Amino acid sequence: MENKVTVLRKEIYDIPTPSSLTIGDGSYLEQIASKPKRETRNLRELVFMDDSIPAVRRAKLIFREVLIEFESDEEKTLFPDGMRQFVVNLVVSNKEYIDTFVDDKYFPKALKARKNLGCDMASFDIVVGHRGECGVRSDTVDTGSDGLYGYVLVNQVPFGFVVNLYLNADYVSESRLKSSLAYLFKCKELGMYEDTVTYQVKLVFLWDTDQDVKDAMITVPMGTDIETVRHALQNKHAGLDGVEAYFEQGRNPETLLNEVCRENGWTWEETRFDLVETFN
Repeated sequence: MENKVTVLRKEIYDIPTPSSLTIGDGSYLEQIASKPKRETRNLRELVFMDDSIPAVRRAKLIFREVLIEFESDEEKTLFPDGMRQFVVNLVVSNKEYIDTFVDDKYFPKALKARKNLGCDMASFDIVVGHRGECGVRSDTVDTGSDGLYGYVLVNQVPFGFVVNLYLNADYVSESRLKSSLAYLFKCKELGMYEDTVTYQVKLVFLWDTDQDVKDAMITVPMGTDIETVRHALQNKHAGLDGVEAYFEQGRNPETLLNEVCRENGWTWEETRFDLVETFN
């Protein structure tokens, strides 16, 4: 007996065609990047990686909310009112074929392979490259449980591929998910997001009898975590110590901030306090 699936909503968005796309458990991707290919063969079967998506392709993102009503007595006991899912479909194909895939139809003999997507960390990473951008956009999506969370239909050229992600609505925030997808795929119609994030940092330069302290706000592209900022500051300080920049501009937090931001395309400013009060 088949479960009954009712589509409650279906939203379709045109998005810029990514130049690259990776989807997978973060721990799998780390191992794939660091270990020989023969040691990660099984992990590669549970992730999707395409580093060279042709610019001629078109891309659409479909967001669905569905209700699954189960037929088995065991599942009915667990989900008496059914289970809501968010279904995310990413279709990348040539212009003349893309609407067919969006309508959930397929071309005979187009399918080349079906690749399951699975995780052990109750989450997976989406990493997207865009033409004209340095670096990539990345975010982590929580699934609420381990196991399979979707699959990819890899089609013959020029039919492209279709990504299908299935997320339990009880574990995933719709607003958080849409904001993440909007950022990753540059689609503001899908949700509100910021292109940048600002971190408040305190830099302390120690001297023999004194110290130089600077409170600053560093603004970086969204997806840049605080550890990346920390390492950039540490590495640049180690590289500047004893060279011209510190001699000419001063060995102080301002010089370090200027050099790090210039090198990475970031910005910084002094922390703006809403209240400064001195007590005797």
